[in-house]
Amino acid sequence: MKTDTDERLVSVDAFRGIIIARMMIGIPLVPAVQSLPQGIVKDTINSQLYHSSWHGLTWVDFSFAGFIMLMGLSVRLSLKRYRYDTTIRTEFYSKVIRRSLILFMLGFIYNGGFSNIWPDIRLCGILQRMAICYLLASIIYIHTEIRGRCFLLIVLLLVYWGIMALVPFPGGDAGEFSFNKNLAAWIDSQIIPGRLFYNTWDPEGVLSTLPAVASAIVGVLWGDLLLSDKKQTVKALWLFMGGLIAINIGTVWDLVFPINKPLWTSSYVMVTAGIGSILLGGCFLICEVFQQKKLLFPFVVAGRNLLVAFMIMRFIPLDGIALVLTGGDVSILLGATAPFVTAFVETALLWFFLLFLYRNKIAIRI
Repeated sequence: MKTDTDERLVSVDAFRGIIIARMMIGIPLVPAVQSLPQGIVKDTINSQLYHSSWHGLTWVDFSFAGFIMLMGLSVRLSLKRYRYDTTIRTEFYSKVIRRSLILFMLGFIYNGGFSNIWPDIRLCGILQRMAICYLLASIIYIHTEIRGRCFLLIVLLLVYWGIMALVPFPGGDAGEFSFNKNLAAWIDSQIIPGRLFYNTWDPEGVLSTLPAVASAIVGVLWGDLLLSDKKQTVKALWLFMGGLIAINIGTVWDLVFPINKPLWTSSYVMVTAGIGSILLGGCFLICEVFQQKKLLFPFVVAGRNLLVAFMIMRFIPLDGIALVLTGGDVSILLGATAPFVTAFVETALLWFFLLFLYRNKIAIRI
């Protein structure tokens, strides 16, 4: 989804890079951190390298919502010509359906494709949810004004909360939000075929897609703001203030509808929207207001080909390649630092490949 607007707003690529950096740095760090002695340092780092055990929020929990909101932002930046030219709506639907199907199939491949036999094939997943959210967010953008998008965002969050809190289900009561006893899990167990991530239900299941679409709408609204006629400093201020308000709303909502990434609760949507707004506001302030793009250059490089980085980390054994350079006698010489040097090399290998793409102006998008 490469557009002239994407090129102008370097802050968007920087924000993409910050989101994917969690995986580029965090995944290689996991085995390295395990080599540390037990203590507060190891526990603190570990707490942000993994998903929450259930309720709560870590940087890893934020990342998926960040991807969804970024996708909504890309919808606003890349599809704007279809919004104002009703004569090419057929082209619009053809494009968004094709992109959604490609993204869904990439998710299917990411999950292993046909490497397993039915029913051990998982149909749900990260990219599959992004495909559905992209399709729905695109349609919402084309057919609504800003007020309509805000209205839908609020309705989706309130309706999802109401359904989860008020509708009973076999084997559980209304308002149960425990791991195996919640309405979303029960619905998944009844209607989703194939393998489910948690065996009996899937975090990228049916009901929780409703608030995920709300996250995508947040990204569309970011795009509305960035493309508006407001002064650059005012845009940054709106992002910061909106982020703080969203975090406070989500924190209060957490008291009755806990922040939970697998359930994609309404409080989770608000808090992650707030964090994302502040991060995007910071990138926008640095890159567009202060014109200090070089400060975020490493993130810009990573963000320019986010999907490429995501798929490389899944299918290319960068850890094995890094060990070719840091294993054996080299690891003995490095001593206790060896796991961290290996993690650094693994991250560097991917980043320099992304730098090669960036230098050659190659941006692979669907």
